Amino acid sequence: MTIQEAYEATLEKVAELEQSGIVVTRQPHPGKDVSKITKEYSGEDYLEPELWMKISFHVEDRHGAYRVRQAAHYLGLAGIIFDVGGAEGLRDWEIDWSFHIVDAAENEQWQEAGDYVEDIINEFCDDDDL
Repeated sequence: MTIQEAYEATLEKVAELEQSGIVVTRQPHPGKDVSKITKEYSGEDYLEPELWMKISFHVEDRHGAYRVRQAAHYLGLAGIIFDVGGAEGLRDWEIDWSFHIVDAAENEQWQEAGDYVEDIINEFCDDDDL
């Protein structure tokens, strides 16, 4: 799988979540000076900086949050990883320098980290205020 194919597969998952009723917003990467980052994370193994974005999923309950996590998990099983985060009612995917394709060992670490982040978000959110 190429990085471009991974990017397209990720956007397909985003579209599926959106079609299921989850509100999705896409923001271009902040206009900060990223020249140092782009030099370090450039080449055929990295996503072109022009495609970098933050994708936010506005979730109404734990079920919606679970669906977003499962979509990220599915991509991770395919070896596609990226930074994830969120807050009450929100889950974020950072499609930027962190977006890349990994082997099985690194994938397992990413899956564990993603589950840990989700646990932290849930710990600080009430069941009704996801």
